[in-house]
Amino acid sequence: MSTYVAVLTPGFAVDEADTNCVPALQDLLLSSRTRAPGVRHTVFSLRYPHRRQRYSWHGIEVFPSGGREALFPAIVPSWARPVAGFARAARRSPVDLIHSFWLGECAMLGELLSRCWRVPHVVTLMGQDVVGRNRYTRLLRSRRTVFVAVSEYQRRQLLKHSGCDVRHVIPWGLPELEDAEAGTRDIDILGAGSLTDVKDFETFVHVVSLVRTSRPMLVCRIAGDGPNRARLEAKARSLGLADAVRFEGRLPREEVLALMRRSRVLLHTSRFESFGLVFAEALACGARIVSRDVGIAERGPAWFVGDDPQEMAAAILRFLDEPNAPKPVVHSIERAVLAYSNLYRTLCAREPSAVTAE
Repeated sequence: MSTYVAVLTPGFAVDEADTNCVPALQDLLLSSRTRAPGVRHTVFSLRYPHRRQRYSWHGIEVFPSGGREALFPAIVPSWARPVAGFARAARRSPVDLIHSFWLGECAMLGELLSRCWRVPHVVTLMGQDVVGRNRYTRLLRSRRTVFVAVSEYQRRQLLKHSGCDVRHVIPWGLPELEDAEAGTRDIDILGAGSLTDVKDFETFVHVVSLVRTSRPMLVCRIAGDGPNRARLEAKARSLGLADAVRFEGRLPREEVLALMRRSRVLLHTSRFESFGLVFAEALACGARIVSRDVGIAERGPAWFVGDDPQEMAAAILRFLDEPNAPKPVVHSIERAVLAYSNLYRTLCAREPSAVTAE
């Protein structure tokens, strides 16, 4: 029996070469084609791509609304477009379930569509939507919607900030990657992520400067771009790191993975990660990790978890003295695909889909 799922997301890949836009969702949809062939998807994207023409992505139909960065009330027409697109799709083939991403606008629209079409609704909590002030937190008390966290850490943060819990935790994973042990580990420290305040690359540069005092020939790369880049580059120069730290800018995901395969240590100073796909990628590429206690962070022989820059630097120095790379550890996307397909099947069995609105 097949399950037809309407996916609501703020952004989605503009084409098949765009591997950086919500890569976890891309991995889930692509892997579902082989691991859960009975599940079909149509994607409704609210804000990105910045166009409105329907297109196909790896054989999956995508309806973009082109909402861009519009605020209320200018965003309202972009809310109406996925509703209209959903109605057209439902007329062609009954939609069995709605899967929204982020506790935000898409969750609100998914709740509305779920009520009108009497189909189950799943919301995957994706990031900082579980902390701080969020006008959509009230949706957590919906009796129709099932909420899914992507890590126990994210679940605890949600409970701490909202007082609400979730019944399901489904971690992300990765498809099979290329041989992680191939090539030379010629990069000592790698940073990967957006250059924003929450990723805290200020601390990253500080930790690198501490390591550099003991490793004058240190080689460091930062893959990512963002509003803090100029300030970070200036800080690196002021600390005498201009020849040690190279800012690579925004790179395709495949190139970031290639850098990971060359790296000995991933230093990740982010203050928050819901899951931390970068962790799963580094582990699969055979890199050691130094990070804060966020996402799926887990203390172990190849993973130091802490908050103090001096302790982070000391851990990096210990890891750099290790002669061999650790054995790659793979968090397979297959587990997430199977968990979601089982959840879909359970929910659809409780509430059969309806084609016509109430």
